[in-house]
Formats: sequence, C-alpha cells, structure tokens
Amino acid sequence: MRRLLLAALILAAGALPASAAAAPAPLESFQIQTFIPGRIWFQTAWIPQAVEPRLGAHRRLSGGGRTFKGIWNPVAISTLSTRSGLAGLWRDRRYRPPTTAVIADTRLTAKQRRRFAPIAELFRDADVLVVAAGHPACAGITRAQAQAVVRGRVTRWSAVGPAAADDRIRVRHPVDGFGDAESRFGVLHPGGLNKRIPYAPDAKGARDGGVAAAAAGDTSIAAITSWSRLRRVVPGTCVVPLDGIAPSDATVGDLSYPEAFPVTYLRPRFAIDAYDRALYAAMTALFRSERFAGLVARTGGIVRQPS
Repeated sequence: MRRLLLAALILAAGALPASAAAAPAPLESFQIQTFIPGRIWFQTAWIPQAVEPRLGAHRRLSGGGRTFKGIWNPVAISTLSTRSGLAGLWRDRRYRPPTTAVIADTRLTAKQRRRFAPIAELFRDADVLVVAAGHPACAGITRAQAQAVVRGRVTRWSAVGPAAADDRIRVRHPVDGFGDAESRFGVLHPGGLNKRIPYAPDAKGARDGGVAAAAAGDTSIAAITSWSRLRRVVPGTCVVPLDGIAPSDATVGDLSYPEAFPVTYLRPRFAIDAYDRALYAAMTALFRSERFAGLVARTGGIVRQPS
C-alpha cells in the first residue's frame, strides 16, 4: 500500500505544471509552546496569542539576521507549578524541543537562573487571606501563622491571636477548571496529577476561594484568593495584613507585602537559532507595548512602572 501511495505521489508531482516548481515557500507556523502554572492560568493563558489576535493573519518576523513569513499559532500548556514546568522543560532539552517558554509565578532559584533567561517581567500579584469583617485577624498575623493556617498546622484562631466568634478555622482555597493545582502561601503541589495539594486536611475548594462565605459573616472561614482577583475590600470582609503589611496596589507592586510575587516570561538558555530569536523578539515587542499593559490591567495584575 505504501508503494502504491508513493507511486501516486510521484505521478501527481510529474503532472504539475512547470510554474509550480517556482511557487513560493510555504508559510511558517510560528509556534511557541508556553508552559503556565495553574495558579496564574486564567490571568496569563491569553498572552501567547496576544502577539497576533487576528486568527490566520500573516506576519513577518526577523531574528538572527533572517526574516520569516508565517502565521502566529502559539500553544499554552498548563503545568502544576513553575517548578515542575521548568524541570520538565530542562529535562527534555536533549530532544531539541520546539520554541518554548515558561511564565513563572515565583522568584527563581540560582540553578533556575542559570538555566533560564528572563525576557520580561509581566506583572506582580499576591496571595491574600480574607476573613469576615470584625474578625480578630483583621488586625494582622505573621506570614508564618498564615502559612500554618493554610496548611492546617493550627485549627483554632485563638492559636494565632484572639479567638473569633467561631474559633474553628475552616480553610477555603480557589479552584478552577483544572482543579486545585495551586501554590498558595508556600503550599506546593507534590507532583503527580492525582495527588492532593497539602492544604489543611478539611480544606475545601471554592470558585472564589471562600470570599463570599467570609462576607456572609462566617468567622471560621479563612478564604484564600489573589490580589488580582480582589483588588478591593469586599463588603463584609477584610484582607489580613501579614507581618504588619496590608496588601495594596503599592505593597504588591513593590513586593513588600510578604506573599507578593513577580510574574515573569522566561526562555531556556540552551541553544536557540534564528527562528527562535524571531519568535522571542515578537514576544518582547508585545511586552513593551501600551496595548499589553492595558490588557494586563484588565486581569488585575500590577504592572510595575519603569524607574
């Protein structure tokens, strides 16, 4: 069957008019495989496509002294965490993968910095703890105490300060279409799709991270969400200060709030060719544009102003 197919292809090629031999080279399919942690998926999954929002539009890209013409066709891939995304990409480098990138939601370790180069910082965000208005924790707790609450190491509010009306601690964490693959308050995914995130043993997921339950006056609730999703104090709640610092656009923007983190676009440091450089240059141009800053602002991320 394969021989018949090959013969048919040869005959078909011979039947083509002579002008077909001079036809232009086919268009490139400009594709970056971008790995994105679950914690920031909904804030950033749109970014790979933003270079060319017009589906099927032709573009010319230049890099390494060469020019390419093609169609922007990126792929966004959800990963459990920045750590797992970076580790997997580095492990597979020997197979010369396609052009790749990672959107990181943590500060990099020294080893990670040796392996991956930042192209741009995209925005800043933070994990926040929300409780009912008038709750004793509204006066603030330490970062270590917040992490103990989230992990279930303490189960009574009186263990981290004055007792609440309902002294139990009931943790609520955010979930989305990918489940609860989140990294909040130092709670890291243990790896493996079927493994549970080590929140408090009786913690439950909620689309809003439990903010509505806290707003309803339930003083047992410790709701976890991000500043980008909140950006304001919901009536009936307060956002808990950590180590004496309350989250705000200013304290998240300068990373002084203890649970604030930068979101950075990274590329591997292993060998890249002219094609890779052209694609990374297109992403760099996007990140420097006013349009991109406006798009990020809609997601609630804090864009740091250049000094």
